[in-house]
Amino acid sequence: MSQERMKHQLKEVSETALITLWSRAVEQKEKPPILIDKVAVCMVEQIDYDFSKLDSAWKSQVGVCIRAKLIDEQVSVFIEKNSDAVVVSLGAGLDSRFLRVDNGKVRWYDVDLAPVIEMKQKFIQPEDRYTMLSCSMFETEWLERVLSHQAPTFIIMEGVLMYFDSEDVSDLLVGIVETLVGATIVFDSIHPYLVSHSDKHDSVKHMNAPFKWGIKDASEITAIDSRLQVMEVKSLFDFYPKRWRWVWYVTRISVLKRLMCGCIYTTLCQKS
Repeated sequence: MSQERMKHQLKEVSETALITLWSRAVEQKEKPPILIDKVAVCMVEQIDYDFSKLDSAWKSQVGVCIRAKLIDEQVSVFIEKNSDAVVVSLGAGLDSRFLRVDNGKVRWYDVDLAPVIEMKQKFIQPEDRYTMLSCSMFETEWLERVLSHQAPTFIIMEGVLMYFDSEDVSDLLVGIVETLVGATIVFDSIHPYLVSHSDKHDSVKHMNAPFKWGIKDASEITAIDSRLQVMEVKSLFDFYPKRWRWVWYVTRISVLKRLMCGCIYTTLCQKS
């Protein structure tokens, strides 16, 4: 790569992908960082975008990195137990998780729209076990690819579902559970209270992409489809308390924690 600063026009790339990218990049200045992601630093240095608008969004920054770390850990455990696993990251954005957790055996798919994939390939090259698919996660192409492997499957939807209508989210989850029986799905969600106040969110308020979907608790997932079995729920506020500063103390009040909470749901696709 040239020593000169390379600049890429964003064009149709969603700004929401840049929030998570920036969050992981600036985390590298922390001692110690929640997670290591040198690729994110490289991307931020070379993408032509005014990241300074996010300088005050420390709550989002911490939440994104904790979420990424927890999901990294879950993926690592899964592929350690399933040597022939297939991992799919839907709405993968500019994430470099494959490079962070690759065990030398896993088959990996990053799925996102063409402008995002094209930008990502400027920095990360696909390989035999790592495929970048330029398609919508609401299309069936990725499902057909994954199904063809007939292998234990782990599906990641990180920081993506809250930007879609409830009908779209339901259709996507039902489509997965009908096609990939036995798959594990990990995704995060926020409370409907935060959805209704996305214009005040410390990072999203700068983007033309308001929140649209949220749930109060796990019961709303099984209400979508009874074959979705929620195995585990993790609140981001339960990890790295020092990094949350005053927010951690506020969220010791249960009602406030529920309203402000970002949660990771681990769900299993059961048979009918």
